[in-house]
Amino acid sequence: MFHSYVPTLEAPDDKSPEWYRSYHSLFYMSQLVNSVLLSYMQTYIDVFQKQEIINQKYDELVKSGIIAKHIVGGEEVIIINDEEAIYSIDIEMFLTEIVESFRAKTSEMSHMLLCAGVKMNGYLERSVNVDLNDLLTRTDASGWFEVVKGFLNIWEFLFLFAVTESTLKGVLKKPGVRTLDLLSELNKQFPSLSCQLLIEHRITPGMIKNIWSTFSSVRNLYAHTHGILAARDKIKILAEAARFREEYDKSFHVPNDSSSLLLDLLMPHSDSFFSEERLVEGKFYLLRDPELNIFRNFISECLYELSKICSQIDS
Repeated sequence: MFHSYVPTLEAPDDKSPEWYRSYHSLFYMSQLVNSVLLSYMQTYIDVFQKQEIINQKYDELVKSGIIAKHIVGGEEVIIINDEEAIYSIDIEMFLTEIVESFRAKTSEMSHMLLCAGVKMNGYLERSVNVDLNDLLTRTDASGWFEVVKGFLNIWEFLFLFAVTESTLKGVLKKPGVRTLDLLSELNKQFPSLSCQLLIEHRITPGMIKNIWSTFSSVRNLYAHTHGILAARDKIKILAEAARFREEYDKSFHVPNDSSSLLLDLLMPHSDSFFSEERLVEGKFYLLRDPELNIFRNFISECLYELSKICSQIDS
């Protein structure tokens, strides 16, 4: 799990089972789509919008600390302190235009139909009242860029979870096994898997159990309550995440362990996963990069090691 921030999966070889080849393709489908959407958005703002935003909102941005001005060689130089805040401003401006287009659309359609001789008598009229500030306050985010990234992360997570769940059920060939029990059943059927994950990636059996349990609850949050946290959801996720963080620290952040010094630099600390201040009752929970990263990398290492075991069994 050294490549904590790199969304990669080991390529299949000639001996890899067919299910792993399929999993590999679907895994990269989600990575590429997510990356291209986010990259296009950021590149567009950087190239076409950023300077205009700075020019239009210069005083406001300086006052809020988003940008700062420095004199270098007698010339004023603008330093951007918060890139994501600039992205959020542009996204909000664009969303405002989209809302206005919603309002104009029905009028345009009614006019077009009227010109064609069709009277709708107000049937297409809609009351469009979208308050962007209200929408933002219903999430745990501080800006619209964080909302967009969070939704992309949620889409990727749900897609990867579903693909992993389906793949593991196909490998186990055990009808009726619960999603929550998939990893424990997997270890029963392939006992060498947990040993390989520990040796190759420092993923302990306790971490296997708790990371799957935690993210199963997160999947249920989006599947059953649309991401809006109820009190019971918060209590459950906090309890499971606490056990996961404990196992995570045992694996990657061991005090006075020389082998953990490098990992401390490469791996995110456990307090970046499901912190209590971000789990707010009644608000939509947005999945952050460290949480998606740790899940993505766990399943990629797990499925790859499983494919090697299956290849050895079939050969």
